[in-house]
Amino acid sequence: VEDLSGNAMSKTTLAFTMKDKTPPSDFTAKIYKAGDKGQLLKVNFNDTMATDGKYSVLDLDKYEIHFKASGNWYVICLADIKGATIKAVDGGKAVEIKVPSYVDKDDEDAVPGEDYFDILPGDLLVIAKVADVAGNKTQLNTNYVPIVKSGRVGLKSEDSIQLTAKDTI
Repeated sequence: VEDLSGNAMSKTTLAFTMKDKTPPSDFTAKIYKAGDKGQLLKVNFNDTMATDGKYSVLDLDKYEIHFKASGNWYVICLADIKGATIKAVDGGKAVEIKVPSYVDKDDEDAVPGEDYFDILPGDLLVIAKVADVAGNKTQLNTNYVPIVKSGRVGLKSEDSIQLTAKDTI
């Protein structure tokens, strides 16, 4: 940097702290082995999330599945399903939720929604208010996340794809 007379400023280093003030958003949910043995729901938060305290992403009570059956919508809280577990993965940027499916249960008297639940692509995951490690909470008390099948590739918007060369998209 120079002043108007051409005198250069001596080399200077300044320290500063930048705080994360952006609330987490744009979550995704993928189902692996839907309705099969070892069913797993992976939720990506795209931010390192809190894993303890009131807004922890490891609280199964914060997760509901909204699903349609016989033309009506129903709700299941994942904490109410026996054997459902949750753990943080990907450095706290995602969680994996294991939910027993019908195939996992040997008991003929197993009750759907209590002993097992088959999560399907097209169901809707509803996540209560959670926070990132910086303490930023989601703006909404309920966050709706469509559940998609693993392996499916999608685009966030029509504007995110473009032709960059004759043979490259």
